[in-house]
Amino acid sequence: MDTQANVKLGGVIARSWSDEAYKAKLMGSPIETLKEAGINVPDGNNVRVVEQSAGSASGGNGSVVSKEGDDFVLTLPMQPTDSDWKVEDEQLEAAAGGICCCCSSCWTF
Repeated sequence: MDTQANVKLGGVIARSWSDEAYKAKLMGSPIETLKEAGINVPDGNNVRVVEQSAGSASGGNGSVVSKEGDDFVLTLPMQPTDSDWKVEDEQLEAAAGGICCCCSSCWTF
């Protein structure tokens, strides 16, 4: 799946979190719904949509799309909660680069 399709799929997933009717349509007619969102689903492919449960990981490798037999399986991840987005100050410093004391490459301009 290319980057543009991934972005579109992210939009489909986000919409399914906020629109129960859309989610029901996605689960009932996944190929039609994905095509309407601009995601190419080649003819002859089967798509099954399942919801991630609290104790399961999405797709065996962390992906929301996996292959089982002749089917592609789209796992709808659980909607993130506010606590999923909480970042501690130390994590924020590390993500922002923190302080480098180990090399001189950051000192060259």
